[in-house]
Amino acid sequence: MHADDAHKLAEQHFATLVAALEAGRSDALVRYLETASRFHTYSFRNQCLIAAQCPTATRVAGYQAWRQLGRWVRRGETGIAILALLVARLTWRSVDSSPPPEATEFGAWMGKWLDPVAQIAHYALYALLVAVPVAGIVLQFARGDALPLFGIAEISSPWLEDRAFAHNVKEVHEILAHALVVLAAFHAAAALIHHCIFRDRTLVRMLPHSEE
Repeated sequence: MHADDAHKLAEQHFATLVAALEAGRSDALVRYLETASRFHTYSFRNQCLIAAQCPTATRVAGYQAWRQLGRWVRRGETGIAILALLVARLTWRSVDSSPPPEATEFGAWMGKWLDPVAQIAHYALYALLVAVPVAGIVLQFARGDALPLFGIAEISSPWLEDRAFAHNVKEVHEILAHALVVLAAFHAAAALIHHCIFRDRTLVRMLPHSEE
């Protein structure tokens, strides 16, 4: 969890605690006091964080302690895996080209708009598959965090932590990720329309050895 997110969570838990006390309910205070009794050497903000996330916790550890145990959040590795799979996909497509399109009822219904729309959606999907993980990696570096490489090594951030820049990159990353989900859903829906409504071979032709 980033420092800004941790601060917001602690403030939210404190506000919840105050609201509960003002309403005459002591359950929230009891839960907080139980947590504070187990972590009495921690600051009030850290106690609020523990109570908000896992009030039954009995032990916590810092980042370096978890690293010594061989456990850490591998943020950024998913982006690297996506980029690697995308490179493999593009390499495969360069060797094994797409089969020629078939005339379909859907194509006749769309008319001359089918090919341009399909190409735009296709290229946009590839562009977002590159942009989303790249933005995530930039966000990792903007926070000053290293980029782990599947437990083998890690790439240190090329610049110091910049919260303002990280916030802007996070906004861009979320917008791109949402756009990718919407476009992927649209792509899947179009394939299902081909298969279930127009009953052509568009979806089947995506499968390996479908021409055999």
